Amino acid sequence: MSSRQTPKILDPLRYVPPGVLPWSLTVLILFTLLGALTAGGVVFHLSLRLRLWALYGLYDVSPAWLGHVPADGWTVVEGAVMAPFSQVVSPALFPFWGAIAVMLGVVVYHYAYFTRESRSIYLMARLPSRWERHRRAWTLPILGMLLCLLAALLFTLLCYAVYLDKTPAQCLPPQ
Repeated sequence: MSSRQTPKILDPLRYVPPGVLPWSLTVLILFTLLGALTAGGVVFHLSLRLRLWALYGLYDVSPAWLGHVPADGWTVVEGAVMAPFSQVVSPALFPFWGAIAVMLGVVVYHYAYFTRESRSIYLMARLPSRWERHRRAWTLPILGMLLCLLAALLFTLLCYAVYLDKTPAQCLPPQ
């Protein structure tokens, strides 16, 4: 192997269908993750905010109240208990499931690309490695799914820290 050749295992063209640029799939994966993180963050913020308002008895909040704290501070409604963390965070994880569904759609697109657009299915059938077509169809989408799951785990841990920080200690649900 000369010094200019890329080792086979690191060659990104081995993991995408012929004619598809690897960077385009990388951009798709990154934008899908960013969209899931953004949407999840907004949903978690709204979910936590609504539940905290319930703790303080602020069901009837006019827009003039938003962002204004009374001089004596907020008082917690007697006997109020915060919703369990799983109920607060579960709506915020739906965008991550949507990102995984997008990755599955990419796999379907790859198989359709093999058979309809590039007609490389005939070439793939003649290659010595019978798994070549499947490797090219699944590698980057599986990497994207794993990144989505890792991002969801880190997002959940961050949300749990925010949940514990923002919820008054006497209102935490019993474990």
